[in-house]
Amino acid sequence: MVAHVTRIWPLLGLTAVLSIAPAVAVANPHQFGDFTISVSAPDNPDAGSYQIVVEQGGLPLTRLQADFAGEIGATFVGDLTNDGAFEVVVVFANGAQQESLFHVYSWEVFLLAPLEVAKLNETQRQGYQGNDTVSLKDGKLQRSFQLALDGPTQTRTLEYVPATGQWVDL
Repeated sequence: MVAHVTRIWPLLGLTAVLSIAPAVAVANPHQFGDFTISVSAPDNPDAGSYQIVVEQGGLPLTRLQADFAGEIGATFVGDLTNDGAFEVVVVFANGAQQESLFHVYSWEVFLLAPLEVAKLNETQRQGYQGNDTVSLKDGKLQRSFQLALDGPTQTRTLEYVPATGQWVDL
């Protein structure tokens, strides 16, 4: 999944590192303590990669470049693991009937380490129609979606458990 990771130290040729970045659509940066985290992707969704840059005090610390297919639907930053460090969540929007894709990275000693995120299990997929609503509530990553089942409209809400990489029903 991860194609390229770069550590950027203040004493290195910072302008050379920044000049290699392609023209990108930049999402609003996220703040976590004194860290600024930006997730960006090329304007062309067929380009196949996106990047996450972590800065502190205006100085870049790390840049992660990763592969993806589709469009970034949402990004979140929060402490999902309750360890005092942040996690970066990148959600890829897929069309109806297609399961949303999640990339989650944990900040560990100046690197963004990927965390496992399982797809929905067979029970959770029953009646799934796509079009997830994703949120970060009280440090918990949640996803909700309507179900196509007989009877009245129902909504399933799941929460991501970083320790297992699984989604659990709320």
